[in-house]
Amino acid sequence: MRVLGSSVRMAIHQTKRQTDLEKRLQILRRQVYGKQEFKVQSVSQTTSIPYDDIAFLYKDLLKTLFFSSIAIGAQILLFFLLRNHYLNINF
Repeated sequence: MRVLGSSVRMAIHQTKRQTDLEKRLQILRRQVYGKQEFKVQSVSQTTSIPYDDIAFLYKDLLKTLFFSSIAIGAQILLFFLLRNHYLNINF
């Protein structure tokens, strides 16, 4: 019986704490936004990207692909040249 009574008090205390926090949040909202009502509005994220942005993105990706493939190709070429002793680097 004693455990049951303490859990009931705890539940009441928790709901009171939530209302205190909600009141504090309302006060803060009034201080920040004024006395107007605070409403959450959802904004749709279905905006279309202009064609110019897509074209620039496509060109940038092509440049990145081109230069990265040149770099990887140069590394592979150097690897085979060093491995077959066509190129010697003396340190």
